[in-house]
Amino acid sequence: MSIIFNENFFKKLGTIKLSKPTGQLSGHNSGEPFSEEIYKFLKKNSKKIYKQYEYLNNVLKKNIHYQTLDDRKKLFKGPFNKLMIYKKEATIKKWSINNLISEKQDDTADILYIDNKTNGIIDVKTRNLNKKGQAPNIISCEKLAIFCKNLIKEENYEKIEINYIGIDWDLKKNEMISNKINVVDLFKINPETIYINWAAALQIQFHIDKVDQTYKKNKKQWAKDFTKKYVSSYKNRQKKQDEKMKPFIELIKD
Repeated sequence: MSIIFNENFFKKLGTIKLSKPTGQLSGHNSGEPFSEEIYKFLKKNSKKIYKQYEYLNNVLKKNIHYQTLDDRKKLFKGPFNKLMIYKKEATIKKWSINNLISEKQDDTADILYIDNKTNGIIDVKTRNLNKKGQAPNIISCEKLAIFCKNLIKEENYEKIEINYIGIDWDLKKNEMISNKINVVDLFKINPETIYINWAAALQIQFHIDKVDQTYKKNKKQWAKDFTKKYVSSYKNRQKKQDEKMKPFIELIKD
């Protein structure tokens, strides 16, 4: 399964109409309501849909006898689960029935799809058609590189899915109205075409409706090809930075 829920599936959802939120129409302020609508729609159509915090809480509740951090980390083996708990060790350690994990703005995934055959991440990205701007931040390049390093070592790598849902919307009077929904599979994007914005915290950036879906190799090879892209991009940036430093280095030579 290359895309868990494709564009035809979302035709059943129809047009999304949301009240304009108070304050500025920032990325999070306008994007979060659309993400929530997608989550509710998917949850209604599948029992395998979770928020990231729901998934973590469910796993820990089912294994409540695991008390230490080391024991709990054993519950989250593999690149998918390592991506889910990235930078969350302190949270996992402090977890209890009375101290459940809550939703955070910097969670890796908006939505998860998990069953015996698939471990899927579904992220929702929105675009205000009334404004021109740069492509949205998709995921930290460093985080994805670490994920790829783990994926290359994973035997059951085809089980992992990372899909992005792009929602274009218009503002009409006091309503945000969806115009089009696009769905892409990260592992079908040619890694050579992926843009890394080194000036924006190493974020991978692209418009959902603009990326190619032509990559045909398996996910382990995708991880290797992306790693090549990451290393090459780093070396090119380092070379440029070294060139910028040359005049200053000359000033402090004895």
